[in-house]
Amino acid sequence: MDDDDPFLRLIDDSVKGVRDKIPSLDRSKSSPVSRCGSLEELIDDEAYESPYVGPVEGDAEAEIRKIDGTVRLVVDPAKIDYERRVAMNDKMNDFLEEANGFALSPVSGIAEAVKGKSGKERVNKIVGFYKGKIPPRFRQPLIQGMALRVAEDNNPMEQWEVRKRKRQTAKAHEKRGHSRPEAYNIASLCSSGYFDTNRLFQQLYHNQVELNGWSDAEYADAFEELVCNKPFVVFVEAGTSYKEIYDQMLGKSLNIDEYLAPLEYIDIRGKGDRARRTVHDVKEYINEYHNAKIKMEYENGQSLLRVWHKTL
Repeated sequence: MDDDDPFLRLIDDSVKGVRDKIPSLDRSKSSPVSRCGSLEELIDDEAYESPYVGPVEGDAEAEIRKIDGTVRLVVDPAKIDYERRVAMNDKMNDFLEEANGFALSPVSGIAEAVKGKSGKERVNKIVGFYKGKIPPRFRQPLIQGMALRVAEDNNPMEQWEVRKRKRQTAKAHEKRGHSRPEAYNIASLCSSGYFDTNRLFQQLYHNQVELNGWSDAEYADAFEELVCNKPFVVFVEAGTSYKEIYDQMLGKSLNIDEYLAPLEYIDIRGKGDRARRTVHDVKEYINEYHNAKIKMEYENGQSLLRVWHKTL
């Protein structure tokens, strides 16, 4: 097999170090098959969460089954001849991006970053909290966003690389029939820690559902609003002046009470020296023209200015 064969990359990701044989599948740890058939039939099925290479019984090339608690699309390349693999090369590359959020290339570092126990536990802890609480279409971008967050923390990337990975996540989300911007937003919010324990989205669930009687459906509606519109944060982008950032923040403050979730503050965030200076200049501008409650700090590798919008 050629090193560029996407099936080979899938084998490498399923069982590290395996190159010329199909890894064994412990069926004692998997559920009965829910669907089986050709790869073309199953590759676009939305029932599975991630791909896996393993033997498939009977004449089928692929099957969907639960393995160690995760619904997988199990693919058996031994049943797919090389010519068909070549013909499906583009489809398989898209499949890998959709299933994992990132191309599984050695330079990405994403797959390696979450293979360790601590990386997996960190991703699972955050994603597990939101299971059953948020619209299902957000689950995969959340997994991908947290994987990128772990990779960033373990091996800091250049900003162009981070943006590239976020675009890949957004592209995969669009291919599943959803909006690109909402997936990109989730990745950015993951990087900033908003989904973490005792942070905005978990605090919102605790305060509104557990203490104030919201239903999970109401929380899901509020979650969707916040993810899609980001009324509580302004991210400093390259080439944006401090005055433009201030205007964005002020504009959000005028409409923030229209959202389902009660929001007390608006954050201004930026990463890097230029962004740090921009955030600082916004702080100085607010101090000059407002008597507002604000707080400046450095968090998750970002400069953060928190503005309590009711005091503007």
